[in-house]
Amino acid sequence: MKSGNQTAGFFIPALIISVLLGACAHIGSPPGGPPDKTGPDILSTTPLSDSVNITSDNKIEILFTEKVESKSVPGAVFISPRPSRLPEFKWSGKKLTIVLPDSFAAQTTYVVSLGTGIRDIRGNRMENSRSFAFSTGDKIAGGKIAGQAMKDNRPTAGITVGVFDSLKTATADFDSAYPPYMTQTGADGSYSLEYLPDGDYLLLAFEDKNNNQWLDYPAELFGLPDRIVTIAPETAVPPVRFRLLRHDTAAAAIISSTITPDHLVKIKFDRPVSSDSLNDRLDEVFLTPADTLAVTGRLEARALKEREGLTNTSFSFYFPELTDGRYSFGIGSGSGGVIGAPFDVRLDPDQTRPAIDRLSHSGRQVYPSDSVVTIGFSEPMDDPDNIASAIRVVDQSGEEVGTACRWRDRFRLEVAIDGIAWDNNYAIKIDGTDLFDLAGNALDDTIKVYSFSTYTADSLGDVSGRIDFGHQLDSTGVVYISFFNMKGERLQEQAVPGKTFRAALPPGKYFLHGYIDRNFNGERDDGTLAPFTPSETWAVYPDTVRVRARFESSGIDFLIH
Repeated sequence: MKSGNQTAGFFIPALIISVLLGACAHIGSPPGGPPDKTGPDILSTTPLSDSVNITSDNKIEILFTEKVESKSVPGAVFISPRPSRLPEFKWSGKKLTIVLPDSFAAQTTYVVSLGTGIRDIRGNRMENSRSFAFSTGDKIAGGKIAGQAMKDNRPTAGITVGVFDSLKTATADFDSAYPPYMTQTGADGSYSLEYLPDGDYLLLAFEDKNNNQWLDYPAELFGLPDRIVTIAPETAVPPVRFRLLRHDTAAAAIISSTITPDHLVKIKFDRPVSSDSLNDRLDEVFLTPADTLAVTGRLEARALKEREGLTNTSFSFYFPELTDGRYSFGIGSGSGGVIGAPFDVRLDPDQTRPAIDRLSHSGRQVYPSDSVVTIGFSEPMDDPDNIASAIRVVDQSGEEVGTACRWRDRFRLEVAIDGIAWDNNYAIKIDGTDLFDLAGNALDDTIKVYSFSTYTADSLGDVSGRIDFGHQLDSTGVVYISFFNMKGERLQEQAVPGKTFRAALPPGKYFLHGYIDRNFNGERDDGTLAPFTPSETWAVYPDTVRVRARFESSGIDFLIH
Protein backbone atom coordinates (compact mmCIF):
# COMPACT_ATOMS: atom_id res chain seq x y z
CA MET A 1 0.00 0.00 0.00
CA LYS A 2 1.33 3.44 -0.92
CA SER A 3 0.98 6.42 1.42
CA GLY A 4 2.26 9.94 2.03
CA ASN A 5 3.26 12.76 -0.29
CA GLN A 6 5.66 10.95 -2.61
CA THR A 7 7.29 11.96 -5.87
CA ALA A 8 7.98 9.04 -8.20
CA GLY A 9 7.75 7.93 -11.81
CA PHE A 10 4.22 8.22 -13.11
CA PHE A 11 4.68 6.70 -16.54
CA ILE A 12 7.66 4.31 -16.46
CA PRO A 13 8.11 4.18 -20.27
CA ALA A 14 8.32 7.96 -20.40
CA LEU A 15 10.89 7.95 -17.56
CA ILE A 16 13.06 5.37 -19.35
CA ILE A 17 12.95 7.41 -22.55
CA SER A 18 13.90 10.51 -20.55
CA VAL A 19 16.96 8.74 -19.09
CA LEU A 20 18.05 7.39 -22.47
CA LEU A 21 17.84 10.85 -23.97
CA GLY A 22 19.44 12.53 -20.97
CA ALA A 23 22.54 13.45 -22.93
CA CYS A 24 20.56 16.12 -24.74
CA ALA A 25 20.92 19.38 -22.83
CA HIS A 26 17.91 21.01 -24.48
CA ILE A 27 14.58 20.07 -25.99
CA GLY A 28 14.47 19.89 -29.75
CA SER A 29 16.00 18.24 -32.74
CA PRO A 30 19.71 18.41 -33.54
CA PRO A 31 20.65 20.79 -36.35
CA GLY A 32 19.43 19.41 -39.65
CA GLY A 33 17.25 16.81 -37.92
CA PRO A 34 13.51 16.27 -38.31
CA PRO A 35 11.17 18.83 -36.71
CA ASP A 36 9.73 18.11 -33.25
CA LYS A 37 6.18 16.81 -33.71
CA THR A 38 5.86 14.99 -30.37
CA GLY A 39 3.53 16.45 -27.76
CA PRO A 40 4.25 16.62 -24.02
CA ASP A 41 3.65 13.76 -21.62
CA ILE A 42 3.68 13.33 -17.84
CA LEU A 43 6.90 12.21 -16.17
CA SER A 44 5.86 12.23 -12.51
CA THR A 45 3.26 13.52 -10.08
CA THR A 46 3.03 14.56 -6.46
CA PRO A 47 1.10 12.97 -4.79
CA LEU A 48 2.07 9.75 -6.49
CA SER A 49 -0.65 8.16 -8.61
CA ASP A 50 -2.76 5.64 -6.63
CA SER A 51 -1.44 6.89 -3.28
CA VAL A 52 -3.71 6.60 -0.25
CA ASN A 53 -3.74 8.14 3.22
CA ILE A 54 -2.42 11.43 1.83
CA THR A 55 -1.95 14.03 4.57
CA SER A 56 -3.68 17.38 4.42
CA ASP A 57 -2.32 19.73 1.75
CA ASN A 58 -3.61 21.86 -1.11
CA LYS A 59 -0.93 21.41 -3.77
CA ILE A 60 -0.64 19.02 -6.73
CA GLU A 61 2.58 18.88 -8.74
CA ILE A 62 3.00 17.55 -12.29
CA LEU A 63 6.34 17.21 -14.05
CA PHE A 64 6.11 17.16 -17.84
CA THR A 65 8.62 15.68 -20.27
CA GLU A 66 9.14 19.10 -21.87
CA LYS A 67 8.15 22.73 -21.49
CA VAL A 68 4.44 23.38 -21.89
CA GLU A 69 2.55 26.38 -23.26
CA SER A 70 1.08 27.66 -19.98
CA LYS A 71 -2.00 29.22 -21.63
CA SER A 72 -3.12 25.80 -22.89
CA VAL A 73 -3.35 24.29 -19.40
CA PRO A 74 -6.26 25.89 -17.44
CA GLY A 75 -8.93 24.74 -19.91
CA ALA A 76 -7.51 21.22 -20.16
CA VAL A 77 -6.99 20.30 -16.49
CA PHE A 78 -9.97 18.73 -14.74
CA ILE A 79 -9.98 18.09 -10.98
CA SER A 80 -12.65 16.09 -9.19
CA PRO A 81 -14.18 16.90 -6.74
CA ARG A 82 -14.27 20.30 -8.37
CA PRO A 83 -12.68 23.01 -6.18
CA SER A 84 -14.94 25.68 -4.71
CA ARG A 85 -12.97 28.30 -6.68
CA LEU A 86 -10.58 28.21 -9.61
CA PRO A 87 -7.17 26.83 -8.66
CA GLU A 88 -3.92 28.73 -9.16
CA PHE A 89 -1.37 27.46 -11.70
CA LYS A 90 2.33 28.06 -10.99
CA TRP A 91 5.24 27.09 -13.23
CA SER A 92 8.88 26.31 -12.66
CA GLY A 93 10.46 25.05 -15.88
CA LYS A 94 8.68 21.83 -16.81
CA LYS A 95 6.93 21.51 -13.42
CA LEU A 96 3.35 22.65 -12.88
CA THR A 97 2.07 23.28 -9.35
CA ILE A 98 -1.71 23.42 -8.95
CA VAL A 99 -2.70 25.27 -5.78
CA LEU A 100 -6.25 24.50 -4.67
CA PRO A 101 -8.23 27.17 -2.80
CA ASP A 102 -8.83 24.78 0.14
CA SER A 103 -6.95 21.90 1.75
CA PHE A 104 -7.69 18.32 0.66
CA ALA A 105 -10.89 17.03 2.26
CA ALA A 106 -10.76 14.01 4.54
CA GLN A 107 -11.66 10.53 3.24
CA THR A 108 -11.84 11.81 -0.34
CA THR A 109 -10.53 10.47 -3.65
CA TYR A 110 -9.15 13.17 -5.94
CA VAL A 111 -8.94 12.57 -9.70
CA VAL A 112 -6.77 14.80 -11.90
CA SER A 113 -7.27 14.54 -15.66
CA LEU A 114 -5.08 16.32 -18.20
CA GLY A 115 -6.67 16.67 -21.61
CA THR A 116 -5.24 16.73 -25.10
CA GLY A 117 -5.67 20.50 -25.23
CA ILE A 118 -2.31 20.79 -23.44
CA ARG A 119 0.42 21.80 -25.92
CA ASP A 120 4.17 22.19 -25.82
CA ILE A 121 5.83 25.46 -26.76
CA ARG A 122 5.87 24.37 -30.44
CA GLY A 123 2.12 23.78 -30.47
CA ASN A 124 2.21 19.95 -30.33
CA ARG A 125 -0.71 18.52 -28.38
CA MET A 126 -0.61 15.69 -25.89
CA GLU A 127 -1.46 12.59 -27.90
CA ASN A 128 -3.82 11.14 -25.29
CA SER A 129 -5.44 12.36 -22.11
CA ARG A 130 -3.83 11.30 -18.82
CA SER A 131 -5.41 10.76 -15.42
CA PHE A 132 -4.14 9.98 -11.95
CA ALA A 133 -5.79 9.70 -8.56
CA PHE A 134 -4.90 9.83 -4.88
CA SER A 135 -6.95 9.59 -1.71
CA THR A 136 -6.93 11.09 1.76
CA GLY A 137 -8.65 7.88 2.81
CA ASP A 138 -7.50 4.27 2.60
CA LYS A 139 -8.90 3.31 -0.83
CA ILE A 140 -9.38 4.59 -4.37
CA ALA A 141 -12.34 3.88 -6.63
CA GLY A 142 -11.55 1.74 -9.69
CA GLY A 143 -14.42 2.27 -12.16
CA LYS A 144 -13.52 2.98 -15.80
CA ILE A 145 -15.44 4.18 -18.86
CA ALA A 146 -13.83 4.38 -22.30
CA GLY A 147 -14.99 4.98 -25.86
CA GLN A 148 -14.65 7.24 -28.88
CA ALA A 149 -16.07 10.51 -30.23
CA MET A 150 -16.62 11.24 -33.92
CA LYS A 151 -17.55 14.33 -35.90
CA ASP A 152 -18.52 14.14 -39.58
CA ASN A 153 -17.89 10.36 -39.47
CA ARG A 154 -14.25 10.90 -38.45
CA PRO A 155 -12.57 10.30 -35.07
CA THR A 156 -11.98 13.72 -33.50
CA ALA A 157 -9.38 14.90 -30.99
CA GLY A 158 -9.93 17.46 -28.24
CA ILE A 159 -13.61 16.66 -27.56
CA THR A 160 -14.57 17.03 -23.90
CA VAL A 161 -16.35 14.06 -22.31
CA GLY A 162 -18.14 14.73 -19.03
CA VAL A 163 -19.70 12.34 -16.53
CA PHE A 164 -22.77 13.29 -14.49
CA ASP A 165 -24.42 11.46 -11.62
CA SER A 166 -27.56 10.25 -13.40
CA LEU A 167 -29.63 10.32 -10.20
CA LYS A 168 -28.87 13.98 -9.53
CA THR A 169 -28.75 15.41 -13.04
CA ALA A 170 -31.81 17.12 -14.47
CA THR A 171 -32.00 17.85 -18.18
CA ALA A 172 -31.82 21.59 -17.57
CA ASP A 173 -28.48 21.21 -15.77
CA PHE A 174 -26.45 20.21 -18.81
CA ASP A 175 -25.83 23.80 -19.84
CA SER A 176 -25.44 25.19 -16.33
CA ALA A 177 -23.48 22.58 -14.38
CA TYR A 178 -19.93 21.27 -14.45
CA PRO A 179 -19.57 17.51 -14.90
CA PRO A 180 -17.97 16.03 -11.75
CA TYR A 181 -15.56 14.02 -13.94
CA MET A 182 -14.12 15.18 -17.26
CA THR A 183 -11.50 14.30 -19.86
CA GLN A 184 -10.71 14.94 -23.54
CA THR A 185 -10.39 12.67 -26.57
CA GLY A 186 -6.98 11.84 -28.01
CA ALA A 187 -5.62 11.89 -31.54
CA ASP A 188 -7.71 8.85 -32.57
CA GLY A 189 -10.89 10.21 -30.96
CA SER A 190 -10.65 7.83 -28.01
CA TYR A 191 -11.05 8.75 -24.35
CA SER A 192 -10.79 7.01 -20.98
CA LEU A 193 -12.26 8.04 -17.63
CA GLU A 194 -10.82 6.20 -14.64
CA TYR A 195 -11.14 6.08 -10.84
CA LEU A 196 -14.93 6.36 -10.90
CA PRO A 197 -16.96 5.20 -7.86
CA ASP A 198 -19.69 2.59 -8.29
CA GLY A 199 -22.99 4.04 -9.47
CA ASP A 200 -25.12 5.07 -12.43
CA TYR A 201 -23.75 7.77 -14.73
CA LEU A 202 -24.87 9.86 -17.68
CA LEU A 203 -22.16 10.87 -20.14
CA LEU A 204 -22.07 13.85 -22.49
CA ALA A 205 -19.53 14.77 -25.17
CA PHE A 206 -19.22 18.35 -26.38
CA GLU A 207 -16.90 20.64 -28.32
CA ASP A 208 -15.83 23.03 -25.57
CA LYS A 209 -14.72 25.89 -27.81
CA ASN A 210 -14.45 28.49 -25.03
CA ASN A 211 -12.80 26.11 -22.51
CA ASN A 212 -15.30 26.88 -19.75
CA GLN A 213 -15.76 23.14 -19.05
CA TRP A 214 -19.51 23.01 -19.57
CA LEU A 215 -21.82 22.70 -22.55
CA ASP A 216 -22.91 26.02 -24.05
CA TYR A 217 -26.10 24.85 -25.71
CA PRO A 218 -27.00 25.26 -28.49
CA ALA A 219 -23.85 27.03 -29.71
CA GLU A 220 -21.53 24.03 -29.16
CA LEU A 221 -21.75 20.65 -30.83
CA PHE A 222 -22.58 17.74 -28.55
CA GLY A 223 -23.09 13.99 -28.59
CA LEU A 224 -25.36 11.76 -26.51
CA PRO A 225 -24.75 8.23 -25.19
CA ASP A 226 -26.87 5.21 -25.99
CA ARG A 227 -27.45 4.27 -22.34
CA ILE A 228 -27.06 5.11 -18.68
CA VAL A 229 -23.72 3.60 -17.62
CA THR A 230 -23.58 1.43 -14.49
CA ILE A 231 -20.30 0.88 -12.69
CA ALA A 232 -20.36 -2.07 -10.33
CA PRO A 233 -17.74 -4.37 -8.78
CA GLU A 234 -16.15 -6.85 -11.19
CA THR A 235 -18.30 -5.60 -14.09
CA ALA A 236 -16.69 -4.35 -17.28
CA VAL A 237 -18.35 -1.31 -18.87
CA PRO A 238 -18.81 -1.56 -22.67
CA PRO A 239 -17.44 1.32 -24.79
CA VAL A 240 -19.58 4.46 -24.92
CA ARG A 241 -19.34 6.19 -28.31
CA PHE A 242 -20.47 9.62 -29.37
CA ARG A 243 -21.40 11.23 -32.66
CA LEU A 244 -21.33 15.01 -32.40
CA LEU A 245 -24.51 16.70 -33.60
CA ARG A 246 -24.98 20.05 -35.28
CA HIS A 247 -28.08 21.08 -33.36
CA ASP A 248 -27.15 24.72 -33.77
CA THR A 249 -29.98 26.11 -35.88
CA ALA A 250 -31.59 27.86 -32.92
CA ALA A 251 -28.29 29.51 -31.99
CA ALA A 252 -27.61 30.92 -35.46
CA ALA A 253 -28.41 34.58 -35.99
CA ILE A 254 -29.88 35.82 -39.27
CA ILE A 255 -27.46 38.26 -40.92
CA SER A 256 -29.48 39.06 -44.06
CA SER A 257 -32.63 38.15 -45.98
CA THR A 258 -32.99 38.79 -49.71
CA ILE A 259 -35.19 37.79 -52.63
CA THR A 260 -33.53 36.07 -55.60
CA PRO A 261 -34.46 36.46 -59.29
CA ASP A 262 -36.04 32.99 -59.03
CA HIS A 263 -38.37 34.30 -56.26
CA LEU A 264 -36.59 32.35 -53.51
CA VAL A 265 -35.91 33.84 -50.07
CA LYS A 266 -32.15 33.59 -49.50
CA ILE A 267 -31.03 33.65 -45.87
CA LYS A 268 -27.50 34.14 -44.57
CA PHE A 269 -26.69 32.95 -41.04
CA ASP A 270 -23.81 34.09 -38.86
CA ARG A 271 -22.45 30.55 -38.55
CA PRO A 272 -22.58 27.27 -40.48
CA VAL A 273 -25.86 25.38 -40.25
CA SER A 274 -26.68 21.91 -41.55
CA SER A 275 -29.30 21.51 -44.26
CA ASP A 276 -30.54 18.40 -42.44
CA SER A 277 -31.39 20.40 -39.32
CA LEU A 278 -33.24 23.00 -41.44
CA ASN A 279 -35.20 20.31 -43.27
CA ASP A 280 -36.12 18.74 -39.94
CA ARG A 281 -37.55 22.10 -38.85
CA LEU A 282 -39.04 23.20 -42.17
CA ASP A 283 -42.51 23.44 -40.57
CA GLU A 284 -41.06 26.14 -38.27
CA VAL A 285 -39.71 28.32 -41.10
CA PHE A 286 -41.95 31.29 -41.92
CA LEU A 287 -42.30 34.82 -43.24
CA THR A 288 -44.37 37.33 -41.35
CA PRO A 289 -45.55 40.71 -42.75
CA ALA A 290 -43.44 43.56 -41.39
CA ASP A 291 -45.84 46.37 -42.38
CA THR A 292 -49.01 47.08 -44.32
CA LEU A 293 -47.27 46.69 -47.69
CA ALA A 294 -47.67 42.91 -47.44
CA VAL A 295 -51.02 41.75 -48.74
CA THR A 296 -50.78 38.28 -47.19
CA GLY A 297 -50.50 36.96 -43.65
CA ARG A 298 -47.91 34.62 -42.22
CA LEU A 299 -46.39 32.38 -44.91
CA GLU A 300 -44.99 28.89 -44.41
CA ALA A 301 -41.93 27.56 -46.26
CA ARG A 302 -42.59 24.54 -48.47
CA ALA A 303 -39.11 23.48 -49.59
CA LEU A 304 -35.40 24.04 -49.08
CA LYS A 305 -33.25 24.26 -52.19
CA GLU A 306 -30.03 22.84 -50.74
CA ARG A 307 -29.66 19.07 -50.71
CA GLU A 308 -29.17 16.83 -47.70
CA GLY A 309 -25.88 16.58 -45.85
CA LEU A 310 -24.62 20.12 -46.56
CA THR A 311 -23.27 22.56 -43.98
CA ASN A 312 -23.29 26.19 -45.06
CA THR A 313 -24.12 29.75 -44.01
CA SER A 314 -26.55 30.53 -46.87
CA PHE A 315 -29.79 28.75 -47.77
CA SER A 316 -32.71 29.42 -50.11
CA PHE A 317 -36.35 28.69 -49.23
CA TYR A 318 -39.46 28.43 -51.40
CA PHE A 319 -42.64 30.19 -50.24
CA PRO A 320 -45.42 29.41 -52.76
CA GLU A 321 -47.77 32.24 -51.69
CA LEU A 322 -45.19 35.03 -51.65
CA THR A 323 -46.26 38.42 -53.01
CA ASP A 324 -44.76 41.93 -53.04
CA GLY A 325 -44.36 43.47 -49.60
CA ARG A 326 -42.12 43.83 -46.58
CA TYR A 327 -41.42 40.72 -44.50
CA SER A 328 -39.35 39.32 -41.67
CA PHE A 329 -37.90 35.82 -41.94
CA GLY A 330 -38.25 33.61 -38.88
CA ILE A 331 -37.40 30.12 -37.73
CA GLY A 332 -38.52 28.36 -34.58
CA SER A 333 -41.57 28.39 -32.38
CA GLY A 334 -42.45 30.18 -29.17
CA SER A 335 -39.70 31.90 -27.21
CA GLY A 336 -37.06 29.67 -28.83
CA GLY A 337 -37.47 31.26 -32.26
CA VAL A 338 -35.29 33.80 -34.03
CA ILE A 339 -36.48 36.53 -36.43
CA GLY A 340 -34.37 38.54 -38.85
CA ALA A 341 -34.57 42.18 -39.80
CA PRO A 342 -37.34 43.22 -42.23
CA PHE A 343 -36.59 43.13 -45.96
CA ASP A 344 -38.47 44.18 -49.06
CA VAL A 345 -39.86 41.71 -51.59
CA ARG A 346 -40.46 42.78 -55.16
CA LEU A 347 -41.18 39.93 -57.49
CA ASP A 348 -39.76 41.05 -60.83
CA PRO A 349 -40.58 38.81 -63.79
CA ASP A 350 -38.48 35.64 -63.74
CA GLN A 351 -36.87 35.28 -67.16
CA THR A 352 -34.07 32.91 -66.15
CA ARG A 353 -34.07 29.31 -67.31
CA PRO A 354 -33.93 26.69 -64.56
CA ALA A 355 -30.94 24.36 -64.43
CA ILE A 356 -30.16 20.87 -63.17
CA ASP A 357 -27.95 21.26 -60.10
CA ARG A 358 -27.47 17.59 -59.39
CA LEU A 359 -28.29 14.20 -60.84
CA SER A 360 -27.44 11.50 -58.29
CA HIS A 361 -26.24 8.80 -60.74
CA SER A 362 -24.40 10.96 -63.28
CA GLY A 363 -21.00 9.49 -64.14
CA ARG A 364 -21.24 6.87 -61.40
CA GLN A 365 -21.03 3.11 -61.24
CA VAL A 366 -23.84 1.71 -59.12
CA TYR A 367 -25.50 -1.49 -57.97
CA PRO A 368 -28.66 -2.68 -59.79
CA SER A 369 -30.49 -2.08 -56.51
CA ASP A 370 -29.66 1.66 -56.74
CA SER A 371 -32.71 2.16 -58.92
CA VAL A 372 -33.95 5.60 -57.77
CA VAL A 373 -32.33 8.60 -59.46
CA THR A 374 -32.71 12.02 -57.81
CA ILE A 375 -32.66 15.12 -60.01
CA GLY A 376 -32.15 18.45 -58.26
CA PHE A 377 -33.18 21.74 -59.90
CA SER A 378 -31.93 25.28 -59.31
CA GLU A 379 -35.41 26.65 -58.65
CA PRO A 380 -38.97 25.40 -58.03
CA MET A 381 -40.38 23.51 -60.98
CA ASP A 382 -43.86 23.10 -62.40
CA ASP A 383 -45.44 19.63 -62.41
CA PRO A 384 -46.40 18.95 -66.04
CA ASP A 385 -48.84 16.22 -67.04
CA ASN A 386 -46.29 14.80 -69.50
CA ILE A 387 -43.48 14.32 -66.97
CA ALA A 388 -43.21 10.62 -67.91
CA SER A 389 -42.47 11.45 -71.54
CA ALA A 390 -40.00 14.20 -70.59
CA ILE A 391 -37.59 11.71 -68.99
CA ARG A 392 -36.54 8.48 -70.71
CA VAL A 393 -33.93 5.87 -69.75
CA VAL A 394 -32.29 3.53 -72.28
CA ASP A 395 -29.72 0.77 -71.80
CA GLN A 396 -26.59 0.15 -73.84
CA SER A 397 -28.54 -1.72 -76.52
CA GLY A 398 -30.83 1.29 -77.00
CA GLU A 399 -33.81 -0.44 -75.43
CA GLU A 400 -35.98 1.84 -73.31
CA VAL A 401 -36.36 0.95 -69.62
CA GLY A 402 -39.54 1.64 -67.67
CA THR A 403 -39.62 4.53 -65.22
CA ALA A 404 -41.93 6.08 -62.64
CA CYS A 405 -41.53 9.74 -61.60
CA ARG A 406 -42.40 11.40 -58.28
CA TRP A 407 -41.75 14.94 -57.08
CA ARG A 408 -40.28 14.86 -53.56
CA ASP A 409 -40.69 18.64 -53.51
CA ARG A 410 -40.51 21.40 -56.11
CA PHE A 411 -36.71 21.19 -56.22
CA ARG A 412 -36.27 17.40 -56.38
CA LEU A 413 -37.64 14.82 -58.80
CA GLU A 414 -37.21 11.10 -58.11
CA VAL A 415 -37.11 8.70 -61.06
CA ALA A 416 -37.53 5.00 -60.23
CA ILE A 417 -36.01 2.80 -62.94
CA ASP A 418 -37.34 -0.72 -63.55
CA GLY A 419 -35.13 -3.73 -64.18
CA ILE A 420 -31.62 -2.35 -63.88
CA ALA A 421 -29.17 -5.16 -64.75
CA TRP A 422 -25.57 -5.97 -63.86
CA ASP A 423 -22.79 -4.97 -66.27
CA ASN A 424 -24.79 -2.47 -68.29
CA ASN A 425 -24.60 1.16 -69.37
CA TYR A 426 -27.57 3.51 -69.14
CA ALA A 427 -28.44 6.93 -70.48
CA ILE A 428 -30.96 9.26 -68.84
CA LYS A 429 -32.45 11.52 -71.52
CA ILE A 430 -34.22 14.66 -70.27
CA ASP A 431 -36.24 16.69 -72.78
CA GLY A 432 -35.67 20.24 -71.57
CA THR A 433 -38.53 21.58 -73.70
CA ASP A 434 -41.06 19.69 -71.55
CA LEU A 435 -39.87 20.85 -68.10
CA PHE A 436 -40.63 24.37 -66.84
CA ASP A 437 -40.10 26.51 -63.78
CA LEU A 438 -43.08 28.21 -62.12
CA ALA A 439 -42.68 31.25 -64.38
CA GLY A 440 -42.95 29.08 -67.51
CA ASN A 441 -39.27 29.15 -68.48
CA ALA A 442 -38.21 25.91 -70.17
CA LEU A 443 -35.29 23.93 -68.77
CA ASP A 444 -33.58 23.87 -72.17
CA ASP A 445 -34.34 23.75 -75.88
CA THR A 446 -32.48 20.46 -76.31
CA ILE A 447 -32.37 16.96 -74.84
CA LYS A 448 -29.84 16.59 -72.03
CA VAL A 449 -28.16 13.18 -71.61
CA TYR A 450 -26.62 11.81 -68.39
CA SER A 451 -24.90 8.43 -68.23
CA PHE A 452 -24.22 5.84 -65.54
CA SER A 453 -23.25 2.19 -65.43
CA THR A 454 -23.68 -0.83 -63.18
CA TYR A 455 -21.00 -3.03 -61.69
CA THR A 456 -19.96 -6.26 -63.30
CA ALA A 457 -20.82 -8.99 -60.81
CA ASP A 458 -17.51 -10.80 -61.45
CA SER A 459 -15.50 -7.68 -60.64
CA LEU A 460 -16.76 -7.54 -57.05
CA GLY A 461 -15.64 -9.35 -53.93
CA ASP A 462 -17.80 -10.73 -51.14
CA VAL A 463 -17.68 -9.78 -47.48
CA SER A 464 -19.42 -12.00 -44.96
CA GLY A 465 -19.57 -12.27 -41.22
CA ARG A 466 -21.61 -12.36 -38.07
CA ILE A 467 -23.12 -9.74 -35.79
CA ASP A 468 -22.75 -10.27 -32.03
CA PHE A 469 -23.95 -8.14 -29.13
CA GLY A 470 -22.44 -7.21 -25.79
CA HIS A 471 -23.87 -8.97 -22.77
CA GLN A 472 -25.29 -5.73 -21.28
CA LEU A 473 -26.82 -4.51 -24.53
CA ASP A 474 -30.50 -4.41 -25.44
CA SER A 475 -30.42 -5.72 -29.02
CA THR A 476 -34.11 -5.12 -29.73
CA GLY A 477 -34.56 -3.69 -33.22
CA VAL A 478 -33.10 -4.11 -36.70
CA VAL A 479 -29.34 -3.99 -37.24
CA TYR A 480 -28.06 -1.93 -40.16
CA ILE A 481 -24.48 -2.12 -41.40
CA SER A 482 -22.74 0.33 -43.73
CA PHE A 483 -19.51 0.16 -45.72
CA PHE A 484 -17.56 3.41 -46.18
CA ASN A 485 -14.63 3.82 -48.55
CA MET A 486 -11.41 5.45 -47.39
CA LYS A 487 -12.74 8.88 -48.39
CA GLY A 488 -15.58 8.52 -45.91
CA GLU A 489 -18.24 8.00 -48.61
CA ARG A 490 -20.91 5.42 -47.83
CA LEU A 491 -20.98 2.84 -50.61
CA GLN A 492 -23.57 0.44 -49.29
CA GLU A 493 -26.00 0.04 -46.41
CA GLN A 494 -28.12 -2.99 -45.65
CA ALA A 495 -30.41 -4.33 -42.95
CA VAL A 496 -29.29 -7.51 -41.18
CA PRO A 497 -32.48 -9.22 -39.98
CA GLY A 498 -30.55 -12.18 -38.59
CA LYS A 499 -27.05 -12.38 -37.17
CA THR A 500 -25.19 -13.03 -40.44
CA PHE A 501 -24.48 -10.69 -43.33
CA ARG A 502 -23.01 -10.79 -46.83
CA ALA A 503 -22.19 -7.90 -49.13
CA ALA A 504 -20.69 -7.57 -52.62
CA LEU A 505 -18.22 -4.68 -52.94
CA PRO A 506 -15.68 -3.37 -55.45
CA PRO A 507 -12.02 -4.13 -54.61
CA GLY A 508 -10.54 -1.87 -51.98
CA LYS A 509 -10.47 -1.10 -48.25
CA TYR A 510 -13.55 -0.19 -46.24
CA PHE A 511 -14.69 0.96 -42.82
CA LEU A 512 -17.58 -1.06 -41.41
CA HIS A 513 -20.17 0.74 -39.26
CA GLY A 514 -23.30 -0.65 -37.68
CA TYR A 515 -26.25 0.50 -35.56
CA ILE A 516 -29.41 -0.89 -33.97
CA ASP A 517 -32.60 0.73 -35.31
CA ARG A 518 -34.72 0.38 -32.18
CA ASN A 519 -37.72 2.36 -33.43
CA PHE A 520 -37.75 0.67 -36.87
CA ASN A 521 -37.67 3.93 -38.85
CA GLY A 522 -34.70 2.92 -41.04
CA GLU A 523 -32.48 5.71 -39.69
CA ARG A 524 -29.92 6.09 -36.92
CA ASP A 525 -31.37 8.39 -34.25
CA ASP A 526 -28.88 10.43 -32.25
CA GLY A 527 -31.12 11.14 -29.25
CA THR A 528 -32.34 14.42 -27.79
CA LEU A 529 -30.95 16.62 -25.06
CA ALA A 530 -34.17 18.11 -23.76
CA PRO A 531 -35.87 15.94 -22.73
CA PHE A 532 -32.98 13.50 -22.58
CA THR A 533 -33.41 10.44 -24.76
CA PRO A 534 -30.46 8.18 -25.55
CA SER A 535 -29.05 7.70 -29.02
CA GLU A 536 -29.38 4.40 -30.83
CA THR A 537 -26.42 2.11 -30.25
CA TRP A 538 -23.78 2.17 -32.97
CA ALA A 539 -20.32 0.70 -33.39
CA VAL A 540 -17.32 0.73 -35.72
CA TYR A 541 -15.46 -2.44 -36.67
CA PRO A 542 -11.93 -2.03 -35.25
CA ASP A 543 -10.07 -2.96 -38.47
CA THR A 544 -10.48 -1.99 -42.10
CA VAL A 545 -12.11 -4.60 -44.34
CA ARG A 546 -10.12 -5.51 -47.44
CA VAL A 547 -12.03 -6.70 -50.52
CA ARG A 548 -10.51 -8.48 -53.52
CA ALA A 549 -12.31 -9.22 -56.77
CA ARG A 550 -13.87 -12.70 -56.99
CA PHE A 551 -12.76 -13.57 -53.46
CA GLU A 552 -14.72 -13.77 -50.22
CA SER A 553 -13.50 -12.03 -47.07
CA SER A 554 -15.25 -14.17 -44.51
CA GLY A 555 -15.25 -14.67 -40.78
CA ILE A 556 -15.78 -11.03 -39.79
CA ASP A 557 -17.08 -10.99 -36.22
CA PHE A 558 -18.63 -7.55 -35.70
CA LEU A 559 -19.35 -6.92 -32.03
CA ILE A 560 -21.89 -4.20 -31.28
CA HIS A 561 -21.69 -3.27 -27.62
